[in-house]
Amino acid sequence: MSEEDYRFASFMQSVPSYKYLKILEHVVFDSDIIKTQRDNWNYYNEFIRDWYPSLLDLLKLSKIEIDTANRKLTLAEEKEEATTEDFLPHPFYDPFLDYLRKEINESYDVGLYLSVMFLTRKVIESIFIRVVEVVFPKILDGQYNAANHEIWYDTKRGSYRDFDRLIDVFRDNAAAFHEDKQLILELCSLVRPLKNETNVCVHADYKIPDAEYVSQWRIPYVINLARKVFRKYCNP
Repeated sequence: MSEEDYRFASFMQSVPSYKYLKILEHVVFDSDIIKTQRDNWNYYNEFIRDWYPSLLDLLKLSKIEIDTANRKLTLAEEKEEATTEDFLPHPFYDPFLDYLRKEINESYDVGLYLSVMFLTRKVIESIFIRVVEVVFPKILDGQYNAANHEIWYDTKRGSYRDFDRLIDVFRDNAAAFHEDKQLILELCSLVRPLKNETNVCVHADYKIPDAEYVSQWRIPYVINLARKVFRKYCNP
């Protein structure tokens, strides 16, 4: 692999795919661009006909699946292997979220299960806020977009929308996440009852929880779903 190829592949893997795949689809499946494979001209001794095949090779190298029949590009999802035996084994590669992950793991190890619940809510709500800021940016094409901003931020109160509202934003706008629509809907369906349960824990007298109580909320699974969304759309 040449240095240029390596840089291209690294770039493709570092940019959130939802930002470039739709643009690349217009290039990869454009009939005029495909025809360049029969073009005998060269540009500084580089034949134009070689450009398109090289692009396809680089996309495959970057784990981009090319569906010619449906004119669609998809980033192949790699299965991640847990690197630790922690309650939450997968890092976020973000200083704040990984600090919360550290506290959740430590709390779980010593049986502080209410802390696990509260910190879980904190992690997921933080992810929802960060992702919605990216998918519905308040600055769009260099201009302030009030409609996007109001979706997730109460400009009158000067604060983010509450967690319930953020969940609604994700659920009601799941189509904006394109190929991840079902992932978003599943995440919302799991997060809502978990959020409601932590509300009860905070605002009312409650039983002393144990490991069985925590396990019923499938916290590692839910957080890993949220983590996948965060890693793809925020790309720390």
